[in-house]
Amino acid sequence: MLAKEDKGLYKAVTVTLQEALEDRYPRETQVFAGRTVEHDPFRIYIVRDGETVFYIGKSSRGISARLEQHIEGYSRLGNLIANNWPGSGAWQVELVDQADCLPAIRAAIPGYARDSSESTLAIDTAEKALIRLMRPYLNATHNESEYPLPARYVTTEQLEKGKAAANLRMTPYRGRN
Repeated sequence: MLAKEDKGLYKAVTVTLQEALEDRYPRETQVFAGRTVEHDPFRIYIVRDGETVFYIGKSSRGISARLEQHIEGYSRLGNLIANNWPGSGAWQVELVDQADCLPAIRAAIPGYARDSSESTLAIDTAEKALIRLMRPYLNATHNESEYPLPARYVTTEQLEKGKAAANLRMTPYRGRN
């Protein structure tokens, strides 16, 4: 059983963004037919820098692969990571199993009645509830209040307008300093 920190509305394992990109985070181990197998229970991730929540997402393929898609696909999150590298490597990624989101779902969706033991808890419902409650800067869907990032973070818009020093596009997890 993985040691998860209780965050109030959910439980999570926290790693740095660098560790998440390098696929260095804990897995659950299970024994099947006498063989020990690693299992990745995490389908939801929260990218933050301390109290600043940037993005909440989901992945069916694994968190590392999804974060790579953000960076390589030039999404708002991928651009923010690249524009603030290497400092963004120290940001936190909270890895969440959707079953550990029941308090958040009940807080965000009045009348939600599923039992916490139900194994088919929808990933979409958990992600939606967390976005509604935490209002991350970069999520537009399910987020009722979109507002600008704190000025300490370099955005692509700032780079394009010349408000910040030029920063080359990069793939941070491949060791560029």
